Amino acid sequence: LPLRIALHHVGKPQGGALRPAIADYAERIRQVCRLDVVCHGSGRSPEIEGRVLLAALGREPFIALDPAGRLVAAAGVTQLVREALDAPVHALRFVIGGASGLSDEVRHGARAVISMSPLTLSHDLARVLLLEQLYRSLGVVTGSPYAK
Repeated sequence: LPLRIALHHVGKPQGGALRPAIADYAERIRQVCRLDVVCHGSGRSPEIEGRVLLAALGREPFIALDPAGRLVAAAGVTQLVREALDAPVHALRFVIGGASGLSDEVRHGARAVISMSPLTLSHDLARVLLLEQLYRSLGVVTGSPYAK
């Protein structure tokens, strides 16, 4: 697909038991479209991390993942993929904040603020969940049996 997905996250990935799942879904997505995963080091506060994220993101639109965001189901993620494919740029960019969350500046700068779950998730688990849902959504769009 002519789609570029970027996932920016703050903090050192812990990996552990989730590392294989993160790598697996990232590889599956890369077989369908371009995926960039960018880890930004932890700052001392959400404000410092936010400035680093916003500098890296530039002026292109992005979607922030935040527990207080609008709860989206699988169909909502698929809609984001479809919208990106219909847009002139064909890009989706996501941001996951550090341990203290996202700064107000990042949340206000996002084109949308979404939540994948009402549960509190570790950042690695949030990445697995987002990557799996993106892969599922790509399967819906391409007609892959995984999506069923």
